[in-house]
Amino acid sequence: MPFAFIIVGIVMLVSGVRGKSANLLTLLKGDLTGSNNFVYWILSILVIGSLGYVDEFKTLSRALLGLVLVVLILAEDKNGSGGFFATLQSDLQQLGSSGGTSLGSSPVQSLAPLTSDSAFYSNDPSNPASAFYVPPTGTYQNDLGQVVPKP
Repeated sequence: MPFAFIIVGIVMLVSGVRGKSANLLTLLKGDLTGSNNFVYWILSILVIGSLGYVDEFKTLSRALLGLVLVVLILAEDKNGSGGFFATLQSDLQQLGSSGGTSLGSSPVQSLAPLTSDSAFYSNDPSNPASAFYVPPTGTYQNDLGQVVPKP
């Protein structure tokens, strides 16, 4: 159980640092309210899991939890869009056809070919190539980040 709290804490911390906590709460609200929500699944898992605390029902509880897991993976949703594997396959096909932006992330910026020395030898933080800064021949970059001639 402590691991669950640690994972929830890490997710909340990361979403807070990225400034996306409102998006996280909106997603959670959508999962827990409205039609086709997960409240029934959560309650069933809690009830079946609580049966496992009684020694006589431990085996039955584990078997039922396994059955719930199988049903969660294989069951079609109320819209009839298929189970886990059908949804995963359609999402992967959609992801491949959209260039990787179907999950709401911004598209990856491709780096322009480095053809000019000015693009490569730049300290401009907005230049994607500046992460690979190499000072020009005959110079070096000192501790202050200044390009100076070699002694």
